[in-house]
Amino acid sequence: MECLSPALVESLRRVLGDPVPVLATIALEGGGFTAEAKARPDVRPVAVDPVNRDGVPDQLAGGLRGK
Repeated sequence: MECLSPALVESLRRVLGDPVPVLATIALEGGGFTAEAKARPDVRPVAVDPVNRDGVPDQLAGGLRGK
């Protein structure tokens, strides 16, 4: 729903274009800005499930630190 706001989408594009790492959630499915964001070469999606959920925080922290 939020992605239907042109002002929000433009703000998100600016944030994603900045050199500062961003940790965010995104829908598994969707077109428009959702698909655009997921198609960026600098986006690394991480699926979270009951099996891997305990290790995800360390994985994400390491990625944000550049490890």
